[in-house]
Amino acid sequence: MTKVLKCNDVNPGCSFEAQGSTEDEVLKKAAEHAKTAHNMRAIPADVLSKVRGAIRDQGEAASPELEERIRVRAYELYEQRGKQDGHDLDDWFQAEAELAPQKRFRATA
Repeated sequence: MTKVLKCNDVNPGCSFEAQGSTEDEVLKKAAEHAKTAHNMRAIPADVLSKVRGAIRDQGEAASPELEERIRVRAYELYEQRGKQDGHDLDDWFQAEAELAPQKRFRATA
């Protein structure tokens, strides 16, 4: 099954999408994108971990409605921290973790 990474899931506002047959193939494409589009010569371990966590099987991506709820919740977390920059990935993944179980519950109900 095809693996997909949407850069927006890691770096909100970026429309780049990488696809490949394996996670390693997607990571190589993502690393090249990070160098050319985001001026990252090296990818820090914490960012790499978040990128790996954002890789999905094709068709497994969140619905537009769920993605919007995640975006709103991530912004709420940002505001709660006093609008301190530098935690956007943490906010996104926390919001996703809070809201994703709701999606699974609804799908089985």
